[in-house]
Amino acid sequence: DKLDCLNHVSDACDWKCDTNTCAQKVCRETTDTTCKNSADGCEWDAGSKVCHKQHCVGANTENACISNSACKWTAATSTCEESKCYKHATEAICDHDTDCHWDPTGCEGCKEKYCFKTFTDSASCNADPKGTCMWDATNKKCIDKTCDAYNNVAMGPDRMCECQADSRCVVDRSVPTAPVCRDQQFTQCPDLDVVVAFDGSTSMNNRFGTHPNGFEGLMEALRDWVQALPLTGEAAGVTSTDTNGRVRVGFSEWDQGVRLAECPACACSPAVGSDGDGIPTTSSMNTKGKTPPRPADKCGKLTGNKAQLLADLDWHEGEKRRPQTLVKEAEEFAGETFKSSPAYRKKILLIFTDGMIQDRSSLGPAGAILAAEGVQTFGIVLTRGNPNFLDQRNLDALKEIVTDPKDSHALMMQIDGAHKVLDDFCNP
Repeated sequence: DKLDCLNHVSDACDWKCDTNTCAQKVCRETTDTTCKNSADGCEWDAGSKVCHKQHCVGANTENACISNSACKWTAATSTCEESKCYKHATEAICDHDTDCHWDPTGCEGCKEKYCFKTFTDSASCNADPKGTCMWDATNKKCIDKTCDAYNNVAMGPDRMCECQADSRCVVDRSVPTAPVCRDQQFTQCPDLDVVVAFDGSTSMNNRFGTHPNGFEGLMEALRDWVQALPLTGEAAGVTSTDTNGRVRVGFSEWDQGVRLAECPACACSPAVGSDGDGIPTTSSMNTKGKTPPRPADKCGKLTGNKAQLLADLDWHEGEKRRPQTLVKEAEEFAGETFKSSPAYRKKILLIFTDGMIQDRSSLGPAGAILAAEGVQTFGIVLTRGNPNFLDQRNLDALKEIVTDPKDSHALMMQIDGAHKVLDDFCNP
C-alpha cells in the first residue's frame, strides 16, 4: 500500500497518486549537471541543492497550469511557473512559509494553501464559495480563515461581530475590556500547563508515513497546535495568574541522557558558551559553539507567549539527533518545571517517542516528583507506517511510565493523528 511504498527501506520508491501505484523515484541525481542531463525531465534547484521533476513546462493556458498544484499562473504575463512553495525541498522549510503547507497525502510535497493560491484581491477572497478564506489587510493577501485572525486589529472595528458570526468561533469576554476570538474546540480548556517531551533520537529522522522526516513532521504538528491554542500571553519566567481557561506550554527534547536539555538552573544567556549542542554551558564545559544557545527568554520554561514557543520549536528543529531513547532527564525537567506551576492549574506531561524507552528502571525519583505535583503523564508511540510488533513492544514499555488509566494514557498512532490528541487536552 501507500505507506509500505513510501517507507521502503531502499528509499527508491514513490507513490503515484493518479494511478495509486508504487513506482521507482525519478530525478534522484545529486549534481546540477547530472540532474539537467537526466532523461526524466528534471531540473536543479540551486538553493536547496535538490533535483526534482519539471512540472510546469508546456502548460500554456491557465487551466492547464493550475491543474498542477506545483504550478502558478501569472495573468499579467500569461506564463506558468513553479510556485514558490513547490521549490521548498523539505517539510521544515515548507512549514516556515505561512503561504504553504505540506501535502498530507504524500503526493505533492510542499504546496500553496488554497486561499493564497486561488485569490489575489480582497473581493474574491472574502467571497470564497467554500467560506474558508479571509483577506489579510496588513499583508495584502488571502489567508485561511482562523478564529485567531479576527484578533488582528487590521480586521477593523467589527471583527468581534464577525467572529461571533463564524460558526467555528466564539468571543471570549472573560476580560470585558479585551474580548478575544477563540476556536470553539478550545472553549472547554481548564487552566492548563503542559510540558511536551519529544524523542530526539536519530531514528526520528526517518520517513514516517507521508512525512519524509519524522522529527520535522512532529514539529509541524506542534507548531500548528501552538498557533491555535488559547495561550495565556504570559512570558516565560512569569508566575501565572490567569484563570480564564488558557494554556502555557514548555518543550523538552530528550536523547542520550548526557545533559539536561532545558537547563532550568543555568544562566540561559546568549553570552554563555555552548558545547556544540546549542545548550548554554557552565565554565567547566568546552565551548565549541557549533549552534547558537537556546533563546534566552524561553530556556525551556513554561510560557503562554506564542512567539517564544515558536522560537523554541525552531531551536529544537536545528538540534542534532542522538542515538538512544532515554527519558529520565526530560522527566526531571518536567518535575522541576511544574514546581513553579500554581496549584490551581492542571498539569500534564506528554511524551512522544518512536522507540522503546531504555531507562525505565531509573525513573523512580523523577516519577515521585511528578506524582507529588499532581502531574498526569500521557505518552504516544509514533509509528512509521502500519503498526507492527516493534511498535507494540514500544507501547508496552511506554505504559510502564504513564499514569493511570494506562490503556488510555498510552497510545500508538501516526504523526497526523497527533493533532487530535493535542487538541483533546482542552477537554476538562
